Parts: sequence; C-alpha cells; structure tokens
Amino acid sequence: NKYMHNMFDVIYMLEILEGKAVAKLDTNQKYDLLRKIENEYKPDPDGNSVYATNVVRRLKPEELTKLTTFNSLIEHDIITRRGYVDEATYKRNGYYTINLFSPIYS
Repeated sequence: NKYMHNMFDVIYMLEILEGKAVAKLDTNQKYDLLRKIENEYKPDPDGNSVYATNVVRRLKPEELTKLTTFNSLIEHDIITRRGYVDEATYKRNGYYTINLFSPIYS
C-alpha cells in the first residue's frame, strides 16, 4: 500500500517537472511533442448529442501560443504524443492501454 502511494507521488512529481519544462519549449517543439484530447459528440438514435468518443489531434498554432504554464497544459486538455499515436479516435467503451510515463495533463 505505502509502496504504491510513494510510487505515484514520484510519478506525479515527474509529470509536474516535465510539464513545467514543456511549457518553456518553443512553438515548434511543442507542436512535435503535444496533442489535444477532446470529446467528440455524436447523435444517438433519438437525435440527442451524447458523448461518444475521444479524439486526439494536433494543436493549431493559436492553441500552441496559449501553452505557457503547467496549468495551461491542464486547462487546454493536453497530452504528450510520446507513447501514443499521432492522431486518433478512441471509441466509447474500448479497452485502451494508458502509458504511465506519458503524461495526460487534461
């Protein structure tokens, strides 16, 4: 129990340190490293927009300029590309592997 707690403390600290370093990168470096994850809503059979999938996409230039602090990575739903695909759609109720050492700031 204590081992797992301490392990996650170390991992979270590494994510914070990496996030602060990433925020200082130039726009081109951020473009290569970071992706945005967002919900994509699709209509159900009754025509209601319901949560359906997550989409990972490249960031637009105007989005990259807003990533100046660690908190901005969280506020703008950012993940690192390392350990994940470049762009993708993740279907609802799928079983996916999450890379423990590739931060999801969102």
